[in-house]
Amino acid sequence: MFIGCSTNGFYPQLSPIAALTAIGMLGFTHAELTLYHRRHYTEAAFRACGQAARAAGVSIDVVHLEPNEHRAFDPDRAVVTEAWENFDRAIAGAARIGAKTVIWQGPMRAEYPIEAGFDPFLEVLYELDCRCQNAGIRLAIENTSVMMLSTLRDLMAVGPRLPSGVG
Repeated sequence: MFIGCSTNGFYPQLSPIAALTAIGMLGFTHAELTLYHRRHYTEAAFRACGQAARAAGVSIDVVHLEPNEHRAFDPDRAVVTEAWENFDRAIAGAARIGAKTVIWQGPMRAEYPIEAGFDPFLEVLYELDCRCQNAGIRLAIENTSVMMLSTLRDLMAVGPRLPSGVG
């Protein structure tokens, strides 16, 4: 079977580690690991998730980032620096556990309204894609109601604006 399941479906009742175990017990062979808190971005947390997944016979193919840990457009430079450190931790952790893709939902609308234009967002997206590519990881972006890319139309507007080196 090649059907996957997300740890998000078990949150907050189960931790990511317990969710990976449950995913395997339910017969799924692939998983999306959703990171919810800063503590999920540590090397030890990725190692523990990788071990739990292997023990459960589950391959973690996707790592889904927590938007609050990636505030790349915050006016506080320290928060932006921390956002990039978290991106780097997530990419390294994804590579360590064998994930092939990292999903980012982009900035929250409160942090970066779409009316601000696409150029600064595309610069961050391009840099993030470069970092992912350097680690052998694919980057996926997801639209969701509270984020800058809140509609399918918003998401579709990004593609034609991407630099040629992305992806």
